This record gives sequence, C-alpha cells and structure tokens, in this order.
Amino acid sequence: MSWLVMDAFLETTTSVVASLAYVSSYFCLCLLVVIAQHNNFLLTLVSAIRFLIYFCPNSEKHVTVTEKRLKWLKMIGYPFLIILDFFVLGTVLPQWSFFVFDALLVVSAFLYIPIVHSIRAVRYLPSIQANQPQRYIMWQLVSISVIKFVYIIYICLTDEQSERFVFYFRVIDAMAIPFLIQISYLGCNRRTMITVLQSFKCGNFWKMCCCPCIETNQIEPEVELAESTGLPLY
Repeated sequence: MSWLVMDAFLETTTSVVASLAYVSSYFCLCLLVVIAQHNNFLLTLVSAIRFLIYFCPNSEKHVTVTEKRLKWLKMIGYPFLIILDFFVLGTVLPQWSFFVFDALLVVSAFLYIPIVHSIRAVRYLPSIQANQPQRYIMWQLVSISVIKFVYIIYICLTDEQSERFVFYFRVIDAMAIPFLIQISYLGCNRRTMITVLQSFKCGNFWKMCCCPCIETNQIEPEVELAESTGLPLY
C-alpha cells in the first residue's frame, strides 16, 4: 500500500498534534483493511468448504474448521495477509492487489449457485421447508456480489486506478463486509426479522441504550434436530 496520501497530508500540515492524529488514524484504517482482507479470506474458505461438504460429504471430517483450526487460521492468516498484500502484491501489483482478493471472493460466492440449485430441487422435504437454507445462501451471494460489482463498474466507467481510490475502496470494504454478513443472516428467515424489528421498538431501544444491563431480545443461532435427509443443514 502506498504512503502517498499520508505524505501529501504531512507536507501541508504544520501542527505536530494534527500530524500525530492523522498518522494514528491512518494506521487504524490500515488495521481495518487487514481485518477486511482476513474476512474476505475466511468467507472464501467457508464457501469452498461448504461446496466440498455438500457435494463430497466424505470430506467433511477433513475440511471442517474446528475451534482449534480457527485459532490457527487467525494466528497464521493475519501475518500472511500482511506480507502478501503489503510487501508482495503491493510491490508487484500495487494498484491491483485489492482486486486480487476481491476476485477470489466473487468467484467463491458463485460456488453457492450449484448449492442453491440443488436445494431448490428438494425443497419439498420437511427439513428444507423448516430451515430454508437457500435464503441465507442467496442473501450472502447477492449482497457480496453487488458491492463488488459496484467497484468493478466504477473502475471501468471512470478508468480510475489511482492508489487513493483503491485505498478508499479498501476502507469501504472493511466497513461493508461485516455489515453484509449480519444483514444476510438477519434477513434469511422470519424469526430473525421479527426479533430485529422488535428491538427497534421505543421501549426496547431505550433499554438497550440507557440500561444495557437489562436483558433485551437477542438473536442467536438455533440448533434444531431434524430427520436425516442426506443433505447438510446450514
């Protein structure tokens, strides 16, 4: 990642306090960018794992991400992405390193399409009607694809490839990906939507803001026991 934006600002800034504040803000944004890249990596990994488990059930015990494996992914993932993004791709493809990760995420999102098609073919099963996993899959696919294609369309129409705009896209990505993950989960079924709407009622809203110790409606995943259908539950 280039330091041109920070250098340009520091050249026009005479206040030491303002310079320190800007440098701190810049490093915070860089941290958000790294976290966003790690989120993209995890989303790509999850989609590939779901694809393998769905069409190759025998691979589940080998590719399932356990809590221990997730800790290792976090410990190894962040240093690896920092080195890859800032020192490898950042020097070879300084303006396109961001789009390399985005391309992987978009491709992985399309791995959900055959899963959705397969689920729709057996939508008459009771477990599918009760859980409707295709909704969550489609919400996540559509939301991720839309925001990524907005970047691509903007770049193509404006022919803008400067590092400044790439950095802006990185910051937007850092804020958008967690939001998209939450929205795709909250909008996937009626139960979560009702809980969300209830939390915005006047009484619940003031309880949440003024009295955080008081319990309010929380949205948590439900673990349901269903008859085996030969299909994995999501």
